[in-house]
Amino acid sequence: MGSKEDDNSEGIHLEGINLASSKDTQLETDSDELFSLFIKEIDEENKPYQKVNRNGFKKIDEISKYIQNGEFQVNGDSKYLDTSKVLINTDSLGSADEEILRLTSRVFVNSFEILKLPVNSSYEAIRRQYRKLSLLIHPDKCSHKSAREAFDILNRGYEELQKSESRLKYKQVWKQAEEIVLRERKKQMKLMRKKQRKGLISREEIEMEEQSKSTNELQKEIIDMCEKILKEYEEKREYSERCKAANEQFERQRLEEIHNEEKRRCIQRKLWSASMDERVGNWREYKRAVEKGTIKLDTFKGVKLSRQG
Repeated sequence: MGSKEDDNSEGIHLEGINLASSKDTQLETDSDELFSLFIKEIDEENKPYQKVNRNGFKKIDEISKYIQNGEFQVNGDSKYLDTSKVLINTDSLGSADEEILRLTSRVFVNSFEILKLPVNSSYEAIRRQYRKLSLLIHPDKCSHKSAREAFDILNRGYEELQKSESRLKYKQVWKQAEEIVLRERKKQMKLMRKKQRKGLISREEIEMEEQSKSTNELQKEIIDMCEKILKEYEEKREYSERCKAANEQFERQRLEEIHNEEKRRCIQRKLWSASMDERVGNWREYKRAVEKGTIKLDTFKGVKLSRQG
């Protein structure tokens, strides 16, 4: 591969761009820039390709596969290269308008769904998909009126998925959904075999049913189940928050009633204390009047009973 003939027959492909197969001088220059960019933007701490250079091609096949599999993407702000030359694989994404409409037309309870990824996706897959979507709908590059809103939704989802506890929560949901789907499939197949023993369906129908359940369909069922579980969690969370808010409001009202009652009693005590001198004075005047005979006191006389003949 070190010969000129090998350079003309094989080369690195960065999403459809050949880095070493053309004799054209300009393309060779672009190839050098692309290769330098590739080496620069690979994570040198975690990737085994950091020692590969332009003159050493012993790992050229691995690097080519690494790029073609989508495990390397070009940063949009790269200073080494005009990134308009690099084609990013966006097969799983729609157009900018379609993605903006998808992001702004509903409320997401699953941040993985914002990025159109399964819940068991790795952090690297999350990062790559975010880069693709952000380049596609960025308001500086897209003139759609809702581009800013969609971009904000995308950023919020990505920020949540950057937290390891959030990814762990979603992966636990994925595991739960997978168990439910597989259990339901097992029940369904058991029921079909029971019908087959009774002669209600043929063995071919069972085989066709088993073949129709492809891996993609299984994953779609699991994703749908994840969405259902997350919605149930969200409903329970909202119900819990409503109960908590109602309890807090009831407690506030109860404390307010206690406070108002204590305030009323405090006012009564103050009024009673303020009128004490007046009451004492009135009592003394009354006693003096009795002593002087100004006021005549009559003793209580009981009711006299008489016998009626």
